[in-house]
Amino acid sequence: LHSAIVTSNYMSESEVTSALWDRVLLRYRVNPLGLPESKRALIDMVLARKMDGDSTYTLSFEQVQTLCDMTSSVRVPEEVKVAMLALLAEFEKVSKRTISDRRFGELVSIVQAAALMKRRMSAKRKDLLLLAHGLVTMGDPMDEVLFADTLKNAQAILEPVVAKPVAPTL
Repeated sequence: LHSAIVTSNYMSESEVTSALWDRVLLRYRVNPLGLPESKRALIDMVLARKMDGDSTYTLSFEQVQTLCDMTSSVRVPEEVKVAMLALLAEFEKVSKRTISDRRFGELVSIVQAAALMKRRMSAKRKDLLLLAHGLVTMGDPMDEVLFADTLKNAQAILEPVVAKPVAPTL
C-alpha cells in the first residue's frame, strides 16, 4: 500500500485511535459548513463538476511509484539533518508530545518531497517548514499555535529561513 485517504466525522481519544492517527501522515481538520451560503456554494460546485465531467486528475500506479522513487533519491545534507533534529526536539518540548519513530521517518519523506516539488535533488533548511503538515493537524488552531511557538523558539536553527514566526497556512 502506497497511500490511503482516511476520513472521519468523529475522532475519539484512545490508545487505539492514537496509534491509528499516528499512521496518517498529513492531517487536516475540516469543520462542517455552517452558513447556508456555504452549503449553497457546495451544491453549485458539485453540480458544476457533474456537468463538466470528471475533473479529477488521476495518477497511475507507475506514476506514483516513480514519484516515490524520485522522492527517496533526494539527498538530505548533514546541515539539514541537524536542523531537523533540533526543530523536532523543540516541537516535542513545546507540545509535550513524543514523535513516534514511524512519524519521524515519515517526516524525512516530507522534507525530501518539499525539495522535489521545488525541482531540487537536495533538501535545504527551508524545506523543514513543511514539517508543520506532518506534526500538527492543519485547521486546528491549537495545533497551529504549537508549531508557530516551535518556530519562534527555534528561530536560530532556521535563520535566515524564517524572518519571523508564522503559523502554517493552507
